[in-house]
Amino acid sequence: MLEFSEDALELIQSGQLEYILSERDGDYIQLIVFDDLDNIITKPDGTLAIFYSNKNAAGDIIAFDDTNSPEDGKIPQILIYRDTSNKVFIKPNEVLFMANIPTGNYKLKIDFLKNTFASDFETISIDEDTGSDGGGV
Repeated sequence: MLEFSEDALELIQSGQLEYILSERDGDYIQLIVFDDLDNIITKPDGTLAIFYSNKNAAGDIIAFDDTNSPEDGKIPQILIYRDTSNKVFIKPNEVLFMANIPTGNYKLKIDFLKNTFASDFETISIDEDTGSDGGGV
């Protein structure tokens, strides 16, 4: 049986916390697949079975547009679906199938994370001759 402190239990019971997942702003889902001994399983290609909704099959970070769709037609390792009320869900069987993970019983750890470095940065041009960005001061 799980034991919670009074503070933790109060927080859990306090109600519903709503958060809008925004891939464009750096939010992503990580899925880790474990065997029955709590070891991360190995995919057929020899890499660990850790999947991301913000990376493609090659492991490259994917940029998302204003509608939370991948730019340049890239396909993420985990597809994120939304129902009619905009609630988020994933299909773990789909992820395992696409990665050629053999049929079996696995433990899944699903984390909702934020890449704080993914926000849009202002691009500035530096003048090669003066080293100035053209701004004042």
